[in-house]
Amino acid sequence: MSDYGLNAEVNNETAAAERKSVNERRKEVENAILGILEENFPDISWAKRYKGFQREKGISGSLVNSRTHFEYDAKTQLVATSTYALIISDPDNTETVDAIADEAFELLNNDDLDGKVTDGLITDILYGAAPNKEEAGSVLMWYEVKYYV
Repeated sequence: MSDYGLNAEVNNETAAAERKSVNERRKEVENAILGILEENFPDISWAKRYKGFQREKGISGSLVNSRTHFEYDAKTQLVATSTYALIISDPDNTETVDAIADEAFELLNNDDLDGKVTDGLITDILYGAAPNKEEAGSVLMWYEVKYYV
């Protein structure tokens, strides 16, 4: 009689025990994203939020996890796809947030965040300007990353 089924179960349990929790992996990814942003844009006040963004007096940036979707690419390989809203706001229009968004796009798009994710893609960029202003005062970027859990 074959013990294949029993060994497969033991291997699945071992793999599950060795994996980090979903929450731990999400935090690793978020910290990697914030680390890149803080390193490359030190003059911007960055914050991780779970709901919207908080408007500040000066230029600020928010990273908001809007959604995380899970699926298996193999029997034991759980893949998470997280969609983040990256919001950059300058209420005084003293900075060119559209240029900052271009730089952030170049930094994050198709970057593996030092191995933390398998794929990262900026899917959309929305620009916002205050009435009677020609320059964008805020930018919303949708950033989608895939990573193994």
